[in-house]
Amino acid sequence: MSLSVLLILLGVALALRVGFLAAHLNRLDVLWNEYDRRGLSYRLAQLLDALTFVGFAVCAGYALWTLPADASSVVRYGTVFVAWFGVALLERLAVHRFPRTNAPSLFDDAKVGLFTNLLLSLLSGLAMTGVTALYFWLRG
Repeated sequence: MSLSVLLILLGVALALRVGFLAAHLNRLDVLWNEYDRRGLSYRLAQLLDALTFVGFAVCAGYALWTLPADASSVVRYGTVFVAWFGVALLERLAVHRFPRTNAPSLFDDAKVGLFTNLLLSLLSGLAMTGVTALYFWLRG
């Protein structure tokens, strides 16, 4: 599996999650009520999160497993970064944990949470890419 396919799969998984929220954009109060009661929308969001996470994680694992030994360093480390960044991002940005944003302070808290999750996912991807680079450097 190539780096471009892995990027497309990550984009599709994020688009499905954003699409679920966009479908409820005009009635977010109903969505939060469903989430509080653990209703159908909450269960569908959980299912969507599980399917997109497991689907991308399996594809990322396959991409890492079948990474050719003669691949260039850009492809090798790019694949490792996208795989770990994608897994961390999909794990952190779960739709079934979408925060309330119906008050200014709650909206600010949601923005800070989003920024924090993006930063931590980025750091996770960079850290695992660094560990992989160290492994290949030590291996010779």
